[in-house]
Amino acid sequence: MIFMLKKRPFTEGEAAEMIGWAQARPVIVPGRRVDEPYSGLLSGRKTLARFVAEHPARVDPVPDDRPFFFAVQKPWGLPGSMKWTFVPMLLATSLLCGLFMAFGRPPGAPAGRYAGSILYFCGLGLGFIALELSLLQHLTLLLGHPIFTLSILLLTLLAAGGLGAYASPRFDPGRVCVLIAALGLVYALGLPGLVQALLPLGIGARIGLAILFVAPLGFAMGMPFPRGLQSTGQGPFPAPPFYWGLNGVFSVLGSLATMVAAVTLGFQAAMVAGCACYLVAAAASRSLATERRSGAGSA
Repeated sequence: MIFMLKKRPFTEGEAAEMIGWAQARPVIVPGRRVDEPYSGLLSGRKTLARFVAEHPARVDPVPDDRPFFFAVQKPWGLPGSMKWTFVPMLLATSLLCGLFMAFGRPPGAPAGRYAGSILYFCGLGLGFIALELSLLQHLTLLLGHPIFTLSILLLTLLAAGGLGAYASPRFDPGRVCVLIAALGLVYALGLPGLVQALLPLGIGARIGLAILFVAPLGFAMGMPFPRGLQSTGQGPFPAPPFYWGLNGVFSVLGSLATMVAAVTLGFQAAMVAGCACYLVAAAASRSLATERRSGAGSA
């Protein structure tokens, strides 16, 4: 797609040269008739809203929250190639996870608490990656380059998460999950406007602020997983490697689901969905609570 702009009007010869290009199909050329569906819009006979509604593809403006110029299929913008890649992976992974979970329960263990532990670690895997990828998009707008942003985001998130993991025995995982969901919701609603307001600052100040934004959330996000692992390997719960694998699988699934949500609804909606996953984990953490208390008592 080529857009050309000049400080002076295009001449007739330049317009004729553009019409004759073999490498491109001219759509709008100065001084020449414009075909539909653009002529009605440019002449004023059709409003932009009507043009967008009547066009067979999505041609509405692409916002920072959903920066996907290729997402033009109506109604949700999800490309067919992406859809047919995601669906088989989802079905295959769901089948494998179903078998994994069905045969992973220790013999004679209560199904309810075992299912709660599954829900807890799956919620953490989905929620963590959804918040991470959404933060990456917001901070890319603030710092200006995805790779530059990724290095700062991952360093801060992993370092703060490591400190959170170290401090995790002192905190209740259910309450921490609720705190993460609340912080994530504040970020989802507040970061878009805040990023716009901070853009005039120098790069050093923006890096410092990005670290300041990520560190508290990263600290909290580092707690629930190691805290939950303390309950595993005893009672109705399989050994920790089972939950490591489960969390990893759902982290991969979560990355795909986050991108689908971002393409169709936007990164803000994807971040809110990640917060919902942490609320699910908070509710499911009750199934682990008794085992933690009994483990602490025996110690």
